[in-house]
Amino acid sequence: MTSPPPELINVTHYHQRAGAHPNARCVEAGTRWVELVTGGRGWVWHHESHTEVTPGTLLWHYPGDHTIGRSDFENPYRCLAVRFRTHEQGERQVPRLSYWR
Repeated sequence: MTSPPPELINVTHYHQRAGAHPNARCVEAGTRWVELVTGGRGWVWHHESHTEVTPGTLLWHYPGDHTIGRSDFENPYRCLAVRFRTHEQGERQVPRLSYWR
């Protein structure tokens, strides 16, 4: 028996405010988030340190992961964020970060 397909919750294009860091959100159980950085610079907690994300970085968030939590104050990041509900259980099927040139 297969799981039902993912259900779209929302799609946004987020623009971080200059001079401030965002409030990283913890991805809740039963959901997945995908963020595509479209401009600026930010950092996400990954492998026990902050990893820089720039345009073309694609972040695949699973439950327990945190969204982007730091931003360049003078060149704040922007991203396309897609959040969906899923019934899938188990381990990550995609890398945490991938990159488009």
